[in-house]
Amino acid sequence: MPLEIKILDYGDIELESSFLVLGRGCGRTRRVPTLGFLILGGPWPMVVDTGYRSNQIMETLGMRGLQFHENMIENQLSRHGVRMGDVRYVMHTHLHIDHAGKDDLFPMNTTVVVNRRELEYSVSGLMHPQYPLPDIKHLIDRLHTRGALRFLDLEISGPTEICPGVYCEAAGAHTEGSMNVHVHTAEGIATICGDVIYDFNDQIIEPFHEIGWMEPRVTGNHGGSKRDEKAQIKKLLSNAIVDFYSHRELLEDLGIDMKRGILLHGPPGTGKTSISLYLAGLLPSFTVCFVSFETAEPEVHGAIEGQHVRPEATARVERQRRALQDRVGAAGLPRRTERRCAVRVVDPIANARPGLLRARQHHPQNPIAVGAGEA
Repeated sequence: MPLEIKILDYGDIELESSFLVLGRGCGRTRRVPTLGFLILGGPWPMVVDTGYRSNQIMETLGMRGLQFHENMIENQLSRHGVRMGDVRYVMHTHLHIDHAGKDDLFPMNTTVVVNRRELEYSVSGLMHPQYPLPDIKHLIDRLHTRGALRFLDLEISGPTEICPGVYCEAAGAHTEGSMNVHVHTAEGIATICGDVIYDFNDQIIEPFHEIGWMEPRVTGNHGGSKRDEKAQIKKLLSNAIVDFYSHRELLEDLGIDMKRGILLHGPPGTGKTSISLYLAGLLPSFTVCFVSFETAEPEVHGAIEGQHVRPEATARVERQRRALQDRVGAAGLPRRTERRCAVRVVDPIANARPGLLRARQHHPQNPIAVGAGEA
């Protein structure tokens, strides 16, 4: 049975903007949610991260906690029919102040799972006071209670399975002992990456003050080097798509329906072509299909529905199709990509509707569809 992830809302935090994205909005305040995750559908309920201890403790970092009664972890779990004592494992992406503040509310027969390097790092003083004394002291109590704490040594052992469909992997970013939690769901592999990425738009889609192509922006809150942070963000993004298809047999055994393709759409100049060619080089069973959505005008709709279409409309479609072919040719393919994938320009009139690739014999089985225009 595929697993399911429920979001737990632990309240909000107000903090300086540059803490989230390096150099962005210095001195300006941002309000961000603090989230945990409940994994259901397995042998037992499991929780990833437990939020911050209290509003008052956030003041030690010069931040403002906004946690109310409905945000309490017991109330968040009860919304999904789960009690504190029902939870078998609490897994921590890391042990910062807003991730491990409620462990002491769980009974000692609930096992807390951490990467050993993270607990070592929490007492190194390198990111004090982001590791509050009461949170870390409680973990030491668990260390001396049989079965209450489970250590992973992910840097040495590699990815470790917690139960079928859930495994942990060293993140290599944010803190020295951070880990990613991968969950096999009906919609694919979900990766809970803690604080490796705070703001997807300003770090990944439109990286703040970055001029390098596909160069992510780091957060303003990390304990390692910027080079390591960037490398691990790139690895995380690559694995989120590429690893999904490398686990095809496992996913099918779990009853997860494999996706038939990847759709990238948006205005010209947003990087769809480059991203698709990069992915195609890593996914040899895929074909890149370039679809012009700009031809979806009333007369073209008529042609697609089998109605009469004016000759000038057909000519315009053909001109755009040829221009798109020229654009694709001008973009060029990396040598690695040329050997491993095919590129095809799809005429929208040959499809059932604008922007929709129907499963016809002449269409590839696994398309990476790139829409040249708004979908």
